[in-house]
Amino acid sequence: MKKILLSLSFFCSLTVFSQSNDEAPIRKVLNDQVAAWNQGNIEGFMQGYLKSDSLMFIGAKGIKWGWQTTLDNYKKGYPDTTAMGKLSFNLLVVKKLSPEYYFVVGRWDLK
Repeated sequence: MKKILLSLSFFCSLTVFSQSNDEAPIRKVLNDQVAAWNQGNIEGFMQGYLKSDSLMFIGAKGIKWGWQTTLDNYKKGYPDTTAMGKLSFNLLVVKKLSPEYYFVVGRWDLK
């Protein structure tokens, strides 16, 4: 199983990359997350993240640690599908760090 380190950033320089075979499973995870979010399924969305206390989420209030904390914060911040809006991801960089790990930089948009 490939491990994905995902960094979603507001400020990135846009670079065009061709999709490699390595990117396909990464894109599937992100596409599954987008589909779950856009259906109002926060638990399904969270399946794309490492279910660990080591998960680091960086938001407007700083760094928060843990999968469950992140889930709880999403549920609090997005109590219904209207608040959730519609999500899209745009991958900017997919870099293979080792046979198992990838560094992914992307941008998310929530309307």
